[in-house]
Amino acid sequence: MAQAYGFNTNVLMRRQAAFDTPATGNHVRLPILRHSLGDTQGFEEQSYGPEGREPKDPGRALATHGGNIEVPLCLTYMGWILYGLFGAPVISGSGDYTHMFKSGAATLPFHTIEIGHPEAGRFLQHIGVMFNTASFKADKKGGYGSVSIGCLGQTEVKRTSSQGGTPVEEPLDRVHQWTGAISKDGSPFANVTECELNFSNGLVANNDIINGEPWPASIDLGQSSLKGNLTARFVDTEVYDLAVSGDPFALELAWAVSATRALILKAPAVRLEKAGIPMEGPGGIRARFSLRGEWAASDDAMLIATLKNGRADYEHV
Repeated sequence: MAQAYGFNTNVLMRRQAAFDTPATGNHVRLPILRHSLGDTQGFEEQSYGPEGREPKDPGRALATHGGNIEVPLCLTYMGWILYGLFGAPVISGSGDYTHMFKSGAATLPFHTIEIGHPEAGRFLQHIGVMFNTASFKADKKGGYGSVSIGCLGQTEVKRTSSQGGTPVEEPLDRVHQWTGAISKDGSPFANVTECELNFSNGLVANNDIINGEPWPASIDLGQSSLKGNLTARFVDTEVYDLAVSGDPFALELAWAVSATRALILKAPAVRLEKAGIPMEGPGGIRARFSLRGEWAASDDAMLIATLKNGRADYEHV
C-alpha cells in the first residue's frame, strides 16, 4: 500500500434513515479542508485482589464518535451542511432559489460520511453522524471563507471499497472572506472589525440505554444555543451602550456575491454582555464583547440561515 495523502482524500456523504443503518445509494462528494472524525475508545484500570502493584489487563471504556469537519464557504454545497444543522428548509423561487433554514427543529437528520484513502485501500464509514455545532466568522481578510462543523455519531466501520455509489458532484461556488457584511436592526453596523457566531444543537450521545455495544444507542437533542463575540473600534459608544443596556437587537451577517447568490445569517434577538475596554498600548483601542442569541417571536427562531443559489433542492436522488 502507498502513503495516503490529504489531497487525494475522498469525502462522500448521504443522509440515512435510521441512526444505526448506513446510507446506501449515490452519495454527495463533499469538499472539505480538514477533518478529525473518528472513534475513540480507551481503557479503564480494574485492579483486583492481591495482584501486586503493577497494573493487569484493563477493560475497554465506552466508545465515543465525533470530531470536526471544516468546509469551504461555498454557496452550492453549504445547503447540505445547513440541512444537517437545521433540518429541511423552506424553498421559494424558480431558477434562482431561496432556501430558508431555521433553528429549533424537533428532529434532525443522521448522515453516513465516508472518508476514503484509496492509496491505503481504506474507506472509513462514519455512521449516524449528526451536525452539532457550527462556527461562522466575519472579518476582513483575504482568501476564501470556511465554516467549522462539530459532529457526533455512532461509530466507524472500515471498508475495503467505497460504498458511496456514483458520487454526485457540483462546481464549487466559493465566497471570499472579505465579502462579509454585518448589520444591526437592518442597518450597517459601523466600526465592527470581527464577529463570530457559534451555534450549537446541544446534542448528547445516549449512553444510558443498554444495547450490548460500547457505542451510543442514539443521540439526544438538547437545548440549542447561539454564542459568540463582537469586536469594534472604540470610535463611539454605540457598542458599549448596547452592552450596558443589555437590550436585544437583530444581528445579521451576510456573504453576498450577487442578489441571487448569497448566504445570510440572521439572529433576530442578540444581547451583548458588558465588559471593560482595555488599553493595551499606544495603538487604536478596540472593544470586544461576548454575545448570546435567543428565540424571537418575530421569526419563530433563534437563528435563520438563508441560502440563495441556483439549486432547486437538497434532497438525495
